[in-house]
Amino acid sequence: MTTHTKQQTESATLCRIASIAPQQVSRKLRVAGRILVYDHHTSVMLLGDGNSAVLVDLALCLDPFKPTPWLRESNSTVMVIGSLEELETPYPLIELPLHARPVEVDLQLILRALSVRETRQLDLELWKRAITMREQYTTSRNYQPEESIAHAELHPFNEK
Repeated sequence: MTTHTKQQTESATLCRIASIAPQQVSRKLRVAGRILVYDHHTSVMLLGDGNSAVLVDLALCLDPFKPTPWLRESNSTVMVIGSLEELETPYPLIELPLHARPVEVDLQLILRALSVRETRQLDLELWKRAITMREQYTTSRNYQPEESIAHAELHPFNEK
């Protein structure tokens, strides 16, 4: 008799493009933004939101037999789930269209997409506010001033 165990997949952390940092390398992230540029030769796009952008490698998740017209439209809103990787050498500069605003991008970080989908209805401002609120809540729950820690050591939780 063969025993099968369920493999639990790592959940993706909701993340604003502006908050992507080298400390998140090897983590699975879920980001949303607008397509600034897509290079069909390399399957790499620049996904932006405001003044920030991230390189996204779509090679693993594009199906050559499934049409993706939204990929050729600049400013299409998409959501990406992928693993953040650090490149040994910086990615070559990507030329933005003339109408695009300059953005900040770390050319040593790339999101290897596992899933990408168009999300026309997504309100990016609401998305960013919700993630910011979640980050603030998480930070406040994990924060303990030193006096609280000292107090907790002096008075164990379940001591009677």
